[in-house]
Amino acid sequence: MTDTAARPAPSPSTGTTVVARQALAEHRLALAVLVLFVGLGGLYLLITPPFEAPDEPAHYRYVRYLAEERRLPPLVYSSDDWEQGEMHQPPLHYILGALVAGGADGPDWEAAYPRNPHATVGDPAAPGNPNAVLHRATPAGVRTERALGRVRALSLGWAAATVWMTYLLARTLYPGRQGLALGAMGLLAANPQFLFIGASASNDPSVTALTTGVLLLAARVARGEGRPVSTPLAMGLVAGLAALAKIGGLAAWGLIPGAYGLAYVARPREGDGPHAWPDLVRPILLAFLAAGAVGGWWYARNGLLYGDPLGMRAHHTIFSGEAQGLSLLATVRTALEALPSYWGVFGWMNVLAPEAFYIGVRALTAAGVGGLVVGAWRARRRPSALGPATRRAVALAALWIVVMGGVALVWTQSSTRIQGRLLFPAASAIACLLAAGLAAWFPRRLRGWALGVVVLGLAGWAIFVPFGVIGPAYAPPPRVAPDDIPADVRPLGIHYGGGEGDGEVVLLGYRPSTRDASPGDTVQVTLYWQAPGPVAGDFVVGATLVGPGGERLGGVDTHPAMGLYPTSAWLPGEVVVDDLFLPVDAALEGPVAADLRVGLYLGEHTASLEARDGAANALGPSPAIGRARVSPRDPAPVPAPEYLLDVTFGAVALRGYDLAVEADPAGDSLVLTLHWECLAEMAEAYTVMVHVVGADGEPLAYGDGPPLGGALPTDHWRPGDVLRDAHTVALPAGALDGSLAVRVGLYRLETFERLPAAGEGAAGDHVVVGVRAP
Repeated sequence: MTDTAARPAPSPSTGTTVVARQALAEHRLALAVLVLFVGLGGLYLLITPPFEAPDEPAHYRYVRYLAEERRLPPLVYSSDDWEQGEMHQPPLHYILGALVAGGADGPDWEAAYPRNPHATVGDPAAPGNPNAVLHRATPAGVRTERALGRVRALSLGWAAATVWMTYLLARTLYPGRQGLALGAMGLLAANPQFLFIGASASNDPSVTALTTGVLLLAARVARGEGRPVSTPLAMGLVAGLAALAKIGGLAAWGLIPGAYGLAYVARPREGDGPHAWPDLVRPILLAFLAAGAVGGWWYARNGLLYGDPLGMRAHHTIFSGEAQGLSLLATVRTALEALPSYWGVFGWMNVLAPEAFYIGVRALTAAGVGGLVVGAWRARRRPSALGPATRRAVALAALWIVVMGGVALVWTQSSTRIQGRLLFPAASAIACLLAAGLAAWFPRRLRGWALGVVVLGLAGWAIFVPFGVIGPAYAPPPRVAPDDIPADVRPLGIHYGGGEGDGEVVLLGYRPSTRDASPGDTVQVTLYWQAPGPVAGDFVVGATLVGPGGERLGGVDTHPAMGLYPTSAWLPGEVVVDDLFLPVDAALEGPVAADLRVGLYLGEHTASLEARDGAANALGPSPAIGRARVSPRDPAPVPAPEYLLDVTFGAVALRGYDLAVEADPAGDSLVLTLHWECLAEMAEAYTVMVHVVGADGEPLAYGDGPPLGGALPTDHWRPGDVLRDAHTVALPAGALDGSLAVRVGLYRLETFERLPAAGEGAAGDHVVVGVRAP
């Protein structure tokens, strides 16, 4: 006989352990997703260079100000937009950041990471200069990188909280659908842009987590859940913190009346129906009182001190913006433009993933939205498919997405072009609805697996981005030993600098562009630099394309390697391979061989450093190092010649000519316009022979010269080129009274060796044209 009375009663700790084990078993996959997110976010944190996330220097400057000054900054901290940065923002993120960063790097962090004035912020199509700051290996820079890493880790913690709350939100919106909850969590956790921003020193992760917390509580209230006092107080507390994280967090306060309003309207009217005070007014008041107590003080302070509660007036005095209404079409266009940046535009909105990624996320988004339409149609046919509580919660989440979309558009009108990260406070709601929409396309038994496949595909991109997109975008250029310079590099040996304290750099050689460029294109030239010794200054390369008449056709000012390897970081003796991209911005009538001039300067471009050759001979501030062909995008048609010919000189055909006589009392001249066609590329620049001879064959006058007046030497001609080449020959007095002829040919200027002529009328090494009788 068993003595049941002798069994010890289970202790409370045993019950707690059982509950914990059950919870762990139920949420083990969600916890695994969370751990993987943190690990992947750590990769983004480590691989993204310091201050190469949007506005990161401004956020960190605020953190450093609090850490050093131990007081809030004034709303208008500086008239310079780079220095003003985020000083108008609420302080929660920055207070916590100051606590974790401490005073590790000191006040010289900005000197370690100076601003790159040539950065292509917000322009992913621009070649090079993705970096907002210059990266140099200095002790101060190492200390700053560590402190910044701790602030980034704080942001990653906020982002991880958002990922977990997305899982809880999906379980609240769609009870009993664990696969959908995991899918929603995975869609957010594997979003490369969310990972990138979540691992940056920004206030976006904190406001995103806190507004998601408000949405989670609001969704539960909309379902009719929650307690009469603690729930509104908790919602108000989190909403107040959201308002202290970012001004946009104030929008979450609208979720409070929205949630209680939906719950109030849904209460049954019969029996003990809804009562306005306990069910609607009191919880809203409690929530707003809590929110105001937690977050309202900062806005009240701004109102009392500056008459600017939101700080936006201070913001607009620094950052220019154009507040103008958007039409419906413009609104749709703006939203579609923002879609890629919601999923992945990195750096300072100037580093793109491969196009295949954007095709995939557009398809994913379209499938999710389409699935929501399909699901709504099914729900209309079968109202019982979604209970009233679920419909209310889902409607609240959808409304929140619309509200944040409107906030993003308003912010865009007054500040900057739209960025997908502005929608991140609604990212959890977006992930939940996208997961539901994607699941709607599949049978119920396959929905969890289908979402898993989608999440794994997105996760593959999320793993690829740090190694295949972000890292390479900021990689320093190749460096080679002097003996490893390729044989096809044209030697130069131009010395720049050498002044006291700045150091000297030498342009050893260059590799010219191998393709034509037109207005709107870029000319790529590879320069080979070397610093004989340490370089203290950060030299800027000023490269310019100059036309035959001295006109500027294009150019670029940049630190070497298109901003990625400043000269102060160079090691003595190493050869830096510098790929330079020069935009062409001038209109052209015909192709020209533009002079490529390269100079160096420090600071503002007021005066370039004097350049010298190896023998210390002065070359001027921006010597020409070579030429690059620049052509019009739509060249004008070349008129047919007056007189036809078909004579070839090697790789060139003379198709005809025009002949005119210009009579002048000061002296007559002959204008011969030759019509050349290039048959194949030429390695040499030939000179055109134009000899006017009399009836006895003796020369009377010469009009030799480079074709097109030197604007386009023959070594820059391309097969298919048809060119009009005018030569004016001054005639001696009385020359027009006798018989004249013109001999035309091509020769090497260095040796006077002529090219053989072939074809009808060819006479060995020339052709006779323009025969004129007296």
